[in-house]
Amino acid sequence: MRRLAVVTIVGLVAIPFVLRLSLLEIRGFNPDELEHLHFSWCISQGLLPYVDYFEHHTPGLHYFMALFYPFYDVERVSDDAIGFILMARRWMWLFTGAVIALTFFLGSAWRSWRTGLLAALFLGNAGFFSRRAWSSGRPCPLRAFWWARFSWRFPACGGSRAASPALPFDGSRAASPSVRRRW
Repeated sequence: MRRLAVVTIVGLVAIPFVLRLSLLEIRGFNPDELEHLHFSWCISQGLLPYVDYFEHHTPGLHYFMALFYPFYDVERVSDDAIGFILMARRWMWLFTGAVIALTFFLGSAWRSWRTGLLAALFLGNAGFFSRRAWSSGRPCPLRAFWWARFSWRFPACGGSRAASPALPFDGSRAASPSVRRRW
């Protein structure tokens, strides 16, 4: 690929990704987003998912978000509640960036850096991904852990199919039962 084409593709991946950061504060709320934040609040209050309240999602995201509630007084101060929601959206933005980067690395390991670059371009600008990946109600950490785990076990990335199931990236197991398949 020519240098201009590479710079253009990198720009087409990076510019929309960076511009979406400003959209996190003005776009509307998805009902699932508020549901996930409420469930993480329940965990921060000592409640157990599946025991003390009904939950049909796996709790990995909720336990992660519950770590940040001590820094926000979401029950009494409305600015803290809004700040918490925006903080959660920023975390999902970072995890989305990790998913795009891991897609690049996986494509690079599979074929070439050109393949990785095109894969990141297509994923980062795909409508289904860009619409659903930015709210705090989406399991973006799951996607990032899953891609990292898959890359670790992918032989072209230096991993092996016989890698230990206790990998550092195995947080995907806490996030979804659908990831339990062996590669």
